[in-house]
Amino acid sequence: MSLNNIEAFHWQAPLFSELHTQFTTVHTWQEKYRLLMQLGRQLPDYPIILKIELYAIKGCESRTWLAHQEIDGRHLFLADSEARIMKGLLVILLSLCHNKKSAELKTIDFKKNLEEFGLLGYLSVSRGNGLMSLISQIKQVI
Repeated sequence: MSLNNIEAFHWQAPLFSELHTQFTTVHTWQEKYRLLMQLGRQLPDYPIILKIELYAIKGCESRTWLAHQEIDGRHLFLADSEARIMKGLLVILLSLCHNKKSAELKTIDFKKNLEEFGLLGYLSVSRGNGLMSLISQIKQVI
């Protein structure tokens, strides 16, 4: 399946630094959870034709998909999940890697960056494992 004509890949991910500021200014899990729910709405519509096994992330508590393409040396990602909390986590994760070059992606410590948000300790083991599976999938394409 060709991904070349899928316009949704050209979405603008929020800046990681701005998300980091938002999450470090709130202190309770309830506030962070509310931010995650709001963030999830920023994901572009994920094309139904990409909700197939090829793009499914193994190990996630809820069905989650990640599609990738490289255009002009930049890595573009689309993602979706059936779980609202995961959608918010996807926005944070993609803010680190969407529209970046391989050299940039190779320097990112995804787990360390996510830990700075103070979220990982609140996630279920299976949700945390799903997040690590997503990171692993991203690393495979670079």
